[in-house]
Amino acid sequence: MGQRGSPRDHGAVEGFDRTRYNGQDPRDGGVSVADVHGVFSGWAASDFLGPPRAVSELGYALWGQKGSLLPARFKDMMVPQPLWESFYGLASMNVGLLGITGCKGKLQIAYGHLGATYGYDSIYAYNPELDLSIAIATNIESETQTQPSDAFCHVFNRIKNFLLGEPVETCSYESYGYYGGVCNCTITDARVFV
Repeated sequence: MGQRGSPRDHGAVEGFDRTRYNGQDPRDGGVSVADVHGVFSGWAASDFLGPPRAVSELGYALWGQKGSLLPARFKDMMVPQPLWESFYGLASMNVGLLGITGCKGKLQIAYGHLGATYGYDSIYAYNPELDLSIAIATNIESETQTQPSDAFCHVFNRIKNFLLGEPVETCSYESYGYYGGVCNCTITDARVFV
């Protein structure tokens, strides 16, 4: 956890704030937050520091099918309930309700968090149906958090196609605002992964 210093002090990639709600003009490329003390380039609105791989491994250690770091009662508290209606659990979101998977049913379910930390947008999500953990980080804070959701839409569906032996899909993400949008996928290659 970051407690002191700036992103540059922690060796983080330089982040840029492009939000009007922080007083920036989104069209000018943004303002660097590299030397802003108290900004830790953390994950999904937290001060957790680490590369995407570490975040993905931590999320899998919490929710993955190979066991959990947490006792079952705490793990269950983190999963938003009722699953198809609730957005928040304990320190976690039902990010599947944000429309980022482009799927219905069990493939839509994804626990984790989407969020901004000054100058950065990121997402972590775990899908229990595929036992899949994905973390995506960006060094731009935008008003719609589109870039991590868009990347998740593409990555999740390409991996899903591979794991389920499905035809290749091309996906596109359309943001509806700060939270949510829709990931639309169409089959572009009839060949299936084997």
